[in-house]
Amino acid sequence: LSTGQAPDGTVSALLDAFVRHCEHEVRAGRRAKRTLADNEAESRVLKKVFGRMHASAVTKRHVASYLVRRTDDEGNAVPVRANREIALLSSAYSWALSREEWSVESNPCHGVRRNRESPRTHYVLSLDLTRFGRAKTTPAWMRGYCLLKRLTGLRQGDMLALTRESITPRALPAPK
Repeated sequence: LSTGQAPDGTVSALLDAFVRHCEHEVRAGRRAKRTLADNEAESRVLKKVFGRMHASAVTKRHVASYLVRRTDDEGNAVPVRANREIALLSSAYSWALSREEWSVESNPCHGVRRNRESPRTHYVLSLDLTRFGRAKTTPAWMRGYCLLKRLTGLRQGDMLALTRESITPRALPAPK
């Protein structure tokens, strides 16, 4: 006879409350929808590991262990994904520190060294984009988006801000 809600004081409840806060931030225009979607996915993964723990029981050692041991469904190490998930956990704890309803004294993520990240080594070539565009599994809208992005060089945010009125016979608007 569960209410479907996480028990009070647990990391799961903390993450749920923080994601609700992030939803308000999206509505207020202070956070991107994409960031919220990423945070929701990261929250689900974190809940599987830390969810039942009381929020004040998580230690730096738990966080460090998570960063080292995080794997995907096939058992492959995913250090960058672990960094993003711990970044969300850290943000949730920082947010909770300023709220009276959360009995956390510190952020267990602070001071824990994150996994090393290396930049991509493969530059996307015209041939790569051509193959991607010809793939039968690529939706038409994605092919169009990639072609327009390739032709204009606009950033993702500028691309998403485009409207039909933005496109004139002579040009697209200049990036901000």
